[in-house]
Amino acid sequence: MNDATVEHSAHVAAHLRWQHRTRLTELRDDFVQIASNGRFVSAAAKEWRELHSTWRMVLLMVAGVGVDTDDLGTLATRSWQELPEPEQQAVRWAVRDAKKNVAALAALAARV
Repeated sequence: MNDATVEHSAHVAAHLRWQHRTRLTELRDDFVQIASNGRFVSAAAKEWRELHSTWRMVLLMVAGVGVDTDDLGTLATRSWQELPEPEQQAVRWAVRDAKKNVAALAALAARV
């Protein structure tokens, strides 16, 4: 196999692992939700709750949520479960996009 084929195979394998891991996380959350009669808080809800409100506002802005309001701070205080599904999906996209784009920054994070 040539280098391009090996690289493509590695990329496909990594993508499939990510898809499987994501699906297993969803299934785990669903199972726990059912088993706990709704007393369970998902991992996403926990992360959202622990995220500083400033970062919540940033993610909401990037996701395009609340662009028609003057009080983004109030929107950021909502729990994860209070966000409608389309807003949750938009925030998830914003987080994935941020992870991809911000992870590579080094000079902007330097303490110079």
